[in-house]
Amino acid sequence: MNLADIMLTQKSLHPPIGRGIIYGAIGGLVGGIVMYAIMSAVMLAMNMGANCFAIIVAMITGQPYSNSLIPLGVAVHLITSTVIGAIFGIVITSMRKLRITGFARGIGYGVATGLIAFVVIFLPIAMTVMPSKMVNVMKAMNSQMMPTGSSGMVSGDSKGPTMPSSSNNMPSSNTGGMAGKGAMSGNTGMGEKSRMMSGSNNGMNNNQMMMTMPNPAKLQGMITEGSLLGHIVFGAVLGAVTTLLLIKTQARSKEKSKLV
Repeated sequence: MNLADIMLTQKSLHPPIGRGIIYGAIGGLVGGIVMYAIMSAVMLAMNMGANCFAIIVAMITGQPYSNSLIPLGVAVHLITSTVIGAIFGIVITSMRKLRITGFARGIGYGVATGLIAFVVIFLPIAMTVMPSKMVNVMKAMNSQMMPTGSSGMVSGDSKGPTMPSSSNNMPSSNTGGMAGKGAMSGNTGMGEKSRMMSGSNNGMNNNQMMMTMPNPAKLQGMITEGSLLGHIVFGAVLGAVTTLLLIKTQARSKEKSKLV
């Protein structure tokens, strides 16, 4: 490659800012998709569901817990990634010292962008808003997993057997009266037993819920580590895709120059 080709390469790798924004936005979108896949894998490793990351992102916007929040969370994540990519495109096309001349520099700048996003965007959210959202998600998930069969058993026992009418079938002697009193006291005892069993079942469910709930601090640490990895990979993809688009622009410019 002679000096003229080098100068052409360096020049054609830096299109106008408008095109740089488009290239960066595309790179940010692709990087955001890859990052979402990484965060889904992290959530699966914590037994919280692949789309739990999207739910947490949506809850940060102020929405209550619901599985219907998944599309909103995915949209917020991808829009944020695209905006970061667009800003990256502005910087690399407007600042001469940061212009990309190859994949090594492009990926390096992209990783640096991902780390900046991690420090500026993710860490403040993780230290302020995310802990309470994590607790809400875990409570909602555990409440959905608790069995509800005990309530039906209690309601069935509390009714007890149907007693015959005392006016038609029960004799009016003292022995019959004593038998009726004994039956009534037996039914009362059964009702009290049912209530006691219901209370013990509820207590077991509450204890089971507390035992199955993971440590929020541990989960937050795992999410932070996964997010750091996700932001690094996001930045690498952002830089690689943006550089690839710039190189394609360079190839087109070369073809046009040869035709001229």
